[in-house]
Amino acid sequence: MIINYVFHRKATVSMWQFRIACVLAIMLAGIILPGPINAQSTALPNAEKRVKTAEAELMAAKTALDVAKLAAKIAKDNGALSPDAMQLSLPRLKQAPKIDGVIGAEWDTAIIVPSTTGANGAQMSARPASVYYLGWDPEFIYVAQRMPLRDGELPRRLNRKPQHQAVDPWETETEFYIDRNGNGSHGLPAKYQFMGNAVGNRWDVEFQYSIGQNNYDWNGDWQYAQRVTPDGKFWETEMAIPRKSIYAKDPFKDGERVKIGFAASLQDPWQWSGFYGFSVAATLCDATPVIRIFHPERGLLGKRMSFDAEVVNTTTQPLHADLVARLWDPGARDNKIVLEKHMPISLAPGERYSKSIDEDAAAAVDRKS
Repeated sequence: MIINYVFHRKATVSMWQFRIACVLAIMLAGIILPGPINAQSTALPNAEKRVKTAEAELMAAKTALDVAKLAAKIAKDNGALSPDAMQLSLPRLKQAPKIDGVIGAEWDTAIIVPSTTGANGAQMSARPASVYYLGWDPEFIYVAQRMPLRDGELPRRLNRKPQHQAVDPWETETEFYIDRNGNGSHGLPAKYQFMGNAVGNRWDVEFQYSIGQNNYDWNGDWQYAQRVTPDGKFWETEMAIPRKSIYAKDPFKDGERVKIGFAASLQDPWQWSGFYGFSVAATLCDATPVIRIFHPERGLLGKRMSFDAEVVNTTTQPLHADLVARLWDPGARDNKIVLEKHMPISLAPGERYSKSIDEDAAAAVDRKS
């Protein structure tokens, strides 16, 4: 699944126009239920070979670096599975979050993005995946993650001893990637990956790609905390990445563009989940409406475009917008749009709009018939 949060500012300062494009990669054929725990896997029929090849390569990966390299290679070699690449507008948070593993009210002005199952949008199953909260201020990039846990499920902990660099992609973990297009510790271009597990361990690396080196001895100065919620329903994590830890001389600012990625490992069965590497284009915005998407996987079994959307006008100006949800058939050569829904909204400053979308996707072509 690929979600675009694209904003276009009009000449009139009181008027905003934006678009949300939700591309749900679904197979419009019979879905086999493999068991009570195993998620119902779906893939675009004409992309099945690509997906299987990608999965085989990714499953052979031994380290987080292997994962990042392969995900980037797959995206480069095969291209996106939808007409649009993922784009995000990241809001400046009104309050700096306390990094204690508790996702609280300080995240109310962050965007929320579902990671979905699969690697970089190549596949999605009906199993709910993590949602990511994203925001920034001049000194930090903030990332929170909330992973649904099934009844009786606990996070998998392979590295139980608290120590730095002890995180494994085959355990329950979360990760964040950032490329600010700047120089690193060696004075040449670099980008960064951060990981945290369910013990509280951190792992990081500086990719010194211009000289073909990866600095595993690099230890960034960043914050991480995690917890299982008291009701046992979620695993929550929080990260704060200081701009000084990635050698940014100047504070983060409005209009700055960065490349990011965010992902988590699901267990029992193990599944990729998220956008690995530096595949997501993000623009930092001082004032931008907050868009949140939840549960895009629920429409898979019923061949529907189904998800929950929330828009919050966190700006000081009235918001007049057209909320657009599109379902493509990426299997068609012309990237045919099989379903499009428009929802005009008008919000005063501070006002919220919530909408549950559930539309029949039967118009999409069943490519197995």
